[in-house]
Amino acid sequence: MIHEADLGADVVLGTVLPADGLTPFRRRVWRERHILEDGHPHVHGANFGIRADVYRALGGWPPLASGEDVALADRAEMADTIKTVRTGSIPVVTSARLQGRAPHGFAAYLQSLVCETFLDPDEQPLGLDPA
Repeated sequence: MIHEADLGADVVLGTVLPADGLTPFRRRVWRERHILEDGHPHVHGANFGIRADVYRALGGWPPLASGEDVALADRAEMADTIKTVRTGSIPVVTSARLQGRAPHGFAAYLQSLVCETFLDPDEQPLGLDPA
């Protein structure tokens, strides 16, 4: 992030990799849906860098239960004078937990991967008929 800031970035949006703990199926689905290179479309609070003066100018984190990182990144990208860089060169490993603080955060997203795809037989939610 410091390298990007030295090159003029005000906001740096990096990528994440889930830590160990996902089933092989869930990890495969996650990898299929994520671009881990420069110009990626993702916003992750776990890999979000912002200059303090830009943070203050944008009003800081909005008071949201979920999505505060996305809202702040959106405000930064809408500002003509703020340079935002989306890089895949500095991924961070983040928790693979399926229960988290934010109702619609990364943990909830990881949990939803099975519900949004064809279910792996080893991950059938209770009460769901696999037929």
